[in-house]
Amino acid sequence: MSHASKLLLLSCLAWAAACTVPDLEELDDELPIKRCSAEHNTCAPGLACIVDRCTPIAELECEPGKRVACGSDTGECQPGTQLCNALGVLGPCEDAVTPVFEKCDDKDNDCDGESDNWANPLALTLKHDGSSPAAAIAVRRKPDGSQDTLLTLTAEEGNLVTRTLAADGTWTPGREFVHPFMSFKLPTLAAQGDAVAVAWVGEQAPAGTGSYLYRVYLAMMNGSGATTNDQAIEIPYDVSAGSGSTIEPDLLELAINKTHILVLIKTPGASFVVTVARNLDEGSRKGPVRLGNVFSERWFQASPDGSGDGFVVAYQDTTINPTNGFVTYYNKTATVSNEGVLGASHAIKHSLSTPPHSPFILPQPGSPEYFVYFVENGFETGSSRSRISSAKCGPTACASPAPFSIFENEVQRMHLAAPPGAMKPEVALLRWQESRATPLTLTALTFTDKADWRNDLQPRGQPILSESLVVMPDSTRYVLYNQPPRVPSVVSSLAVGFAETEAHVLPFCGP
Repeated sequence: MSHASKLLLLSCLAWAAACTVPDLEELDDELPIKRCSAEHNTCAPGLACIVDRCTPIAELECEPGKRVACGSDTGECQPGTQLCNALGVLGPCEDAVTPVFEKCDDKDNDCDGESDNWANPLALTLKHDGSSPAAAIAVRRKPDGSQDTLLTLTAEEGNLVTRTLAADGTWTPGREFVHPFMSFKLPTLAAQGDAVAVAWVGEQAPAGTGSYLYRVYLAMMNGSGATTNDQAIEIPYDVSAGSGSTIEPDLLELAINKTHILVLIKTPGASFVVTVARNLDEGSRKGPVRLGNVFSERWFQASPDGSGDGFVVAYQDTTINPTNGFVTYYNKTATVSNEGVLGASHAIKHSLSTPPHSPFILPQPGSPEYFVYFVENGFETGSSRSRISSAKCGPTACASPAPFSIFENEVQRMHLAAPPGAMKPEVALLRWQESRATPLTLTALTFTDKADWRNDLQPRGQPILSESLVVMPDSTRYVLYNQPPRVPSVVSSLAVGFAETEAHVLPFCGP
């Protein structure tokens, strides 16, 4: 207490009836060591002048005017500094290199301690229609690769929704297709440069008819998911099912070349091909041309040919022996012109009793020849190993299959991917499981000159219902898959299927 305050207190004690004694807070406010200003900082060591009062630094977040380190030095991250302001509060972290979305560049971009590693899949939507797979495609929006984009297409609550993956790992909505009386399913994509073809099945139940009508539609968009044509056009196929109903397609495939689009439609009883110009001129629409009786969705694919002026399709046909009812499967390829004319059809010779599956057409640039890759199970007696084989096809025939790679387990489904102009596939996504009692496994095989590089992927949560593979030009790979919801509804179960499923995207890198 100051000398003046002591005298005042003694005086008040002597003349108690005529004097008011200040309380301790009022006396403290008079203390020179507790009062301060920006111009006259009279605070003792260990105190800081905060709003004209000397405040213990230990009670503040930081010491005003000082800088402290911030941020991380893990991976590509670099620390910065924070300035402590006049109130003893830290400001923003300045000059720090912060985590970014992981890339396939041998660097730890997200600063989690591991390079080229994603800890979790990216949630695409929790409302995808479980009756069909979601779709995704790599889009090269500019020739220099500066705007390479992952474009996705999902069926949600009867509508179609496009999204693109932003640089920070978030989803950017693009276009939503909506119809007041029709729901959409089986979304399908194909791209060449920044031109993207999108096809889907429209389902409609006219009131009072008790029947369902199905139609196939085609539209064009760019890599951001924005449509480039005024409206979608209908793609015809053999739709008669009797009783006013139409046959529901169970699979769509698309291919796009320099000037045209090919739509491949599979129904339970037959398959059809239709071509149309990229400007969607209905006068250019040719078909439908009927292909074989495709027994399985695991043998059904389309691709532009090596010249970019036509198409190649791989499909399955069957014959039934009228005497004993024995079914013979013929796996075939055929060329299709832009005018929808079916060219030479070639059977791929197989000596195994188990039909091969999962074809992948790889055209040879500037050549009429192409390779078809596929999975052969049961090629060894008493072994569960699978073999990836290839057959070289040309204008007159397909050669006998030749082994390409061996996998140590029985493959249920395969997806292959190759960069534009490649002479062989770059990576395979294989679906398999040890037994019916063990979880499903997705394995990526990268084909290198020395040995196949294996990466077992384990998507978290429920069983995988469908999966597909996308390889970006920078070698980043994406597995698109959908699975049952983590908390099924009362009416949903694996036995009856799911009205809605979760769609996820799992990024991963190669060797």
